[in-house]
Amino acid sequence: MSSGGQNGQWVRTRTEADAKAFIQEKQAEQERSLTAGPGALVLGAVAVLFLAGLALYAWLN
Repeated sequence: MSSGGQNGQWVRTRTEADAKAFIQEKQAEQERSLTAGPGALVLGAVAVLFLAGLALYAWLN
């Protein structure tokens, strides 16, 4: 077994193809974690609209 990088997980690779597939999956996982999904965008839009409404309410009163 070999150590699997920074997080200290153990990774078992039996063949060179397994090792390459594992590295590709880790890279794809890292790329997915860097992009905002649709849920995060909707939540952000709701938060912005709420804050804008709160500011408008405070300004009018």
